[in-house]
Amino acid sequence: MSAPHQTSIVLYVMKALKANGSWCGETHVQKTLFMCQELFGVRSDFKFILYKHGPYSFQLSEHLQGLIADDLIHVRSRPPYGPSLELSEDVSALYRAVASELTGDLLDRLALDEVLAPYPGNCLHDQHPRPPASLQSRQRNRPTCRGSILDADPPA
Repeated sequence: MSAPHQTSIVLYVMKALKANGSWCGETHVQKTLFMCQELFGVRSDFKFILYKHGPYSFQLSEHLQGLIADDLIHVRSRPPYGPSLELSEDVSALYRAVASELTGDLLDRLALDEVLAPYPGNCLHDQHPRPPASLQSRQRNRPTCRGSILDADPPA
Protein backbone atom coordinates (compact mmCIF):
# COMPACT_ATOMS: atom_id res chain seq x y z
CA MET A 1 0.00 0.00 0.00
CA SER A 2 1.27 3.46 -0.84
CA ALA A 3 2.27 5.94 1.84
CA PRO A 4 -0.16 8.63 0.55
CA HIS A 5 -3.04 6.15 0.88
CA GLN A 6 -1.98 5.30 4.45
CA THR A 7 -1.69 9.00 5.20
CA SER A 8 -5.17 9.70 3.90
CA ILE A 9 -6.62 6.87 6.04
CA VAL A 10 -4.88 8.18 9.18
CA LEU A 11 -6.01 11.75 8.54
CA TYR A 12 -9.58 10.69 7.80
CA VAL A 13 -9.78 8.68 11.03
CA MET A 14 -8.33 11.60 13.00
CA LYS A 15 -10.89 13.99 11.49
CA ALA A 16 -13.72 11.57 12.32
CA LEU A 17 -12.46 11.15 15.89
CA LYS A 18 -12.41 14.93 16.37
CA ALA A 19 -15.91 15.22 14.85
CA ASN A 20 -17.16 12.68 17.42
CA GLY A 21 -15.71 14.60 20.37
CA SER A 22 -12.47 12.67 20.94
CA TRP A 23 -9.42 14.62 22.08
CA CYS A 24 -7.52 12.42 19.61
CA GLY A 25 -4.38 11.24 21.36
CA GLU A 26 -2.05 8.76 19.71
CA THR A 27 -3.57 5.88 21.68
CA HIS A 28 -7.02 6.77 20.32
CA VAL A 29 -5.70 6.81 16.76
CA GLN A 30 -3.89 3.50 17.29
CA LYS A 31 -6.93 1.71 18.69
CA THR A 32 -9.38 3.19 16.18
CA LEU A 33 -7.24 2.21 13.20
CA PHE A 34 -6.89 -1.28 14.62
CA MET A 35 -10.69 -1.54 14.96
CA CYS A 36 -11.21 -0.21 11.43
CA GLN A 37 -8.71 -2.69 10.07
CA GLU A 38 -9.95 -5.75 11.99
CA LEU A 39 -13.69 -5.17 12.22
CA PHE A 40 -14.45 -3.34 9.00
CA GLY A 41 -11.71 -4.57 6.69
CA VAL A 42 -10.14 -1.19 6.00
CA ARG A 43 -6.79 -1.89 4.35
CA SER A 44 -4.12 0.26 5.94
CA ASP A 45 -1.35 -2.39 6.07
CA PHE A 46 -0.20 -1.33 9.52
CA LYS A 47 0.99 -4.34 11.54
CA PHE A 48 -0.42 -4.35 15.08
CA ILE A 49 0.75 -6.23 18.16
CA LEU A 50 -0.72 -6.53 21.64
CA TYR A 51 1.18 -3.99 23.73
CA LYS A 52 0.84 -2.20 27.09
CA HIS A 53 -2.53 -0.48 26.50
CA GLY A 54 -3.97 -2.68 23.76
CA PRO A 55 -3.24 -2.90 20.04
CA TYR A 56 -0.18 -0.93 18.94
CA SER A 57 1.60 -0.46 15.64
CA PHE A 58 5.18 0.75 15.60
CA GLN A 59 4.71 1.46 11.87
CA LEU A 60 1.73 3.71 12.63
CA SER A 61 3.69 5.49 15.35
CA GLU A 62 6.51 6.19 12.90
CA HIS A 63 3.96 7.31 10.31
CA LEU A 64 2.41 9.74 12.79
CA GLN A 65 5.87 11.12 13.62
CA GLY A 66 6.43 11.64 9.89
CA LEU A 67 3.12 13.50 9.59
CA ILE A 68 4.17 15.73 12.49
CA ALA A 69 7.52 16.37 10.80
CA ASP A 70 5.72 17.19 7.52
CA ASP A 71 3.54 19.67 9.45
CA LEU A 72 0.31 17.86 8.54
CA ILE A 73 -0.41 17.16 12.23
CA HIS A 74 0.21 19.43 15.19
CA VAL A 75 0.76 18.23 18.75
CA ARG A 76 -1.12 20.22 21.38
CA SER A 77 -0.72 19.83 25.12
CA ARG A 78 -3.99 18.97 26.90
CA PRO A 79 -3.31 18.77 30.64
CA PRO A 80 -4.03 16.56 32.52
CA TYR A 81 -4.57 14.06 29.69
CA GLY A 82 -1.41 14.46 27.65
CA PRO A 83 -0.80 15.48 24.06
CA SER A 84 -3.57 15.72 21.50
CA LEU A 85 -3.08 15.39 17.75
CA GLU A 86 -4.72 18.06 15.59
CA LEU A 87 -4.95 18.29 11.82
CA SER A 88 -3.40 21.23 10.04
CA GLU A 89 -5.57 23.39 7.80
CA ASP A 90 -4.40 22.03 4.44
CA VAL A 91 -5.05 18.30 4.81
CA SER A 92 -8.62 18.11 3.53
CA ALA A 93 -7.56 17.06 0.01
CA LEU A 94 -5.54 14.14 1.38
CA TYR A 95 -8.30 12.48 3.37
CA ARG A 96 -10.88 12.97 0.62
CA ALA A 97 -8.99 10.28 -1.30
CA VAL A 98 -10.38 7.54 0.97
CA ALA A 99 -13.78 9.03 1.75
CA SER A 100 -15.45 6.45 -0.49
CA GLU A 101 -13.66 3.55 1.22
CA LEU A 102 -14.28 4.79 4.74
CA THR A 103 -17.96 5.54 4.91
CA GLY A 104 -19.13 8.49 6.96
CA ASP A 105 -20.83 6.29 9.55
CA LEU A 106 -17.79 4.08 10.10
CA LEU A 107 -16.94 5.60 13.45
CA ASP A 108 -20.61 5.64 14.43
CA ARG A 109 -20.55 1.87 14.06
CA LEU A 110 -17.59 1.76 16.45
CA ALA A 111 -19.85 3.25 19.18
CA LEU A 112 -17.31 5.78 20.43
CA ASP A 113 -19.73 7.14 23.01
CA GLU A 114 -20.77 3.74 24.40
CA VAL A 115 -19.33 3.04 27.82
CA LEU A 116 -18.16 -0.51 28.39
CA ALA A 117 -17.82 -2.34 31.67
CA PRO A 118 -14.67 -1.40 33.61
CA TYR A 119 -13.20 -4.83 32.98
CA PRO A 120 -14.75 -6.19 29.76
CA GLY A 121 -12.85 -9.46 30.16
CA ASN A 122 -14.80 -10.14 33.35
CA CYS A 123 -18.18 -9.82 31.64
CA LEU A 124 -18.24 -13.59 31.08
CA HIS A 125 -18.38 -14.18 34.83
CA ASP A 126 -21.72 -12.40 34.99
CA GLN A 127 -23.22 -14.84 32.48
CA HIS A 128 -22.75 -17.89 34.71
CA PRO A 129 -25.07 -18.65 37.63
CA ARG A 130 -23.69 -17.91 41.06
CA PRO A 131 -22.66 -20.90 43.19
CA PRO A 132 -25.01 -21.82 46.05
CA ALA A 133 -24.70 -19.67 49.16
CA SER A 134 -23.39 -22.61 51.17
CA LEU A 135 -20.38 -22.87 48.85
CA GLN A 136 -19.80 -19.12 48.66
CA SER A 137 -19.55 -18.41 52.37
CA ARG A 138 -17.84 -21.52 53.68
CA GLN A 139 -15.21 -22.79 51.32
CA ARG A 140 -13.27 -25.65 52.88
CA ASN A 141 -9.61 -24.83 53.36
CA ARG A 142 -8.66 -28.44 54.15
CA PRO A 143 -8.90 -31.34 51.76
CA THR A 144 -11.77 -33.74 52.37
CA CYS A 145 -9.51 -36.83 52.50
CA ARG A 146 -7.03 -37.24 55.33
CA GLY A 147 -3.32 -37.78 54.86
CA SER A 148 -1.07 -36.94 51.96
CA ILE A 149 1.26 -38.71 49.63
CA LEU A 150 4.14 -37.69 51.91
CA ASP A 151 2.72 -39.90 54.69
CA ALA A 152 2.67 -42.98 52.46
CA ASP A 153 4.91 -45.92 53.15
CA PRO A 154 7.95 -46.11 50.89
CA PRO A 155 7.78 -48.80 48.21
CA ALA A 156 9.17 -52.17 49.33
